[in-house]
Amino acid sequence: MGNSFIEALAAGLPIIGTPVGGITDIIEDPSAGSGRATGLFAERDDPHDLAEKIIHLLRDHNLAASIAREGLRMVRERFLWDKISEQYGVLFSQHRVLTILIATPLLPPQLGGPALYVKHLGDEFKKMGHRVRTVSFGHFLRYPSGLRHLLYFFALLPRALRSDLIFALDYTSVGFPTAVAAWFLRKPLIIRVEGDFLWEKFVERTRLDVTLPMFYGKPQPLSFKERLILYVSGWVMRRATRLGFSSEWRRQMIIDAYRVPVKKTVIIRNAFPFVGNPTRRQRGNVILWAGRMLYLKNLHRLIRAFASIDISSYELYLVGEGPEKKNIERLVREQHAERRIKLFPAMSHQELMEKLALSTAVILPSLSDVGPNVVAEAIGALVPVIMTKESGYAEVFHDAVILIDPLDEADLREKLKKFIEKPAERTIPKIGFSRSWTAAAKDWLSLFNTL
Repeated sequence: MGNSFIEALAAGLPIIGTPVGGITDIIEDPSAGSGRATGLFAERDDPHDLAEKIIHLLRDHNLAASIAREGLRMVRERFLWDKISEQYGVLFSQHRVLTILIATPLLPPQLGGPALYVKHLGDEFKKMGHRVRTVSFGHFLRYPSGLRHLLYFFALLPRALRSDLIFALDYTSVGFPTAVAAWFLRKPLIIRVEGDFLWEKFVERTRLDVTLPMFYGKPQPLSFKERLILYVSGWVMRRATRLGFSSEWRRQMIIDAYRVPVKKTVIIRNAFPFVGNPTRRQRGNVILWAGRMLYLKNLHRLIRAFASIDISSYELYLVGEGPEKKNIERLVREQHAERRIKLFPAMSHQELMEKLALSTAVILPSLSDVGPNVVAEAIGALVPVIMTKESGYAEVFHDAVILIDPLDEADLREKLKKFIEKPAERTIPKIGFSRSWTAAAKDWLSLFNTL
């Protein structure tokens, strides 16, 4: 093989070797007429020929530089670890076609992270030659709790029996029947841990300003149903073969709260593909929020902060539906901000992307938000983002977004005001933050293949 030759070329040095063994795969001698020189050959057992080649390189600086340049190019093309691992990945996938069962709470055209992931990851898995089956929990929501979980379990069983593994996009409603099915059939279970149903239920019930780290950092007054969810969630995550997280922030939180072994966990970043700005129209003076209108989205602080900024040329658009909408409409009226704060019903993904592309910024002041899709899409469209610091995306996009303290209304107001008043200081996302669905799918498949 000759590792020392590869290391020399990687360091920008010309090389001389004998034409034996694996060295012939590394050195292309200019005398061979290939037009590309990556080294010189010296005859075996001939010290005089070796001396001549050494002297030749020492005197011909152009040749030495050319060999070093071409050799470095060859190393980058053939011997970098990411290139080698990609080639092995192709080799493995050619020899093993996986049948993947995706257990999801939602399916398109429904909006939400799971629906987005089941569509894009499923399509990518299929492109790579794998078989994909899906079972959506949403089909059983018309039944009462308990019965819907039982029906979902029986829907999973025949599909799981004919699958190599189960990939669950939720660890609560989907997670429990999926974990039981995986245990019963002895199938590997991989769970993508993103949202937090228990924390959301607690905040919506109590209307307390509790962030995710605060919720798991100290005991909370949970109801009986919430304690049951806590117990079942822990059982599911400890039963899973692997847990995938999009951030270290979220992984450490779950490890501490549910006593999950670290070796069961892995970080696989979410996809945030670069799409550019699809419209040529000029962006308006609009700050955009989009999502499900819940108390934990912290819209009451956002509305008060925006209404207190005396800049009439800017508008705040709130897009979505949810149980908090009437309270939000009432608060807008109380702040006498109907002309500057406009509410829109939920819209299709395409309509939302068109509105996003015309906005000055996207804002997300949630008490916590693990991996919000609207932020990923804004980053991909090069739209500035103002978002909560209580998010896994804070560790990914910290240099590309404006981070706010969700519990500090003054901080929200000051950063929003500064953003509006000083356009030159705005943080614009960079293309370098993009990550394709193909890259995300490859990372998941790499994990699947290890199991």
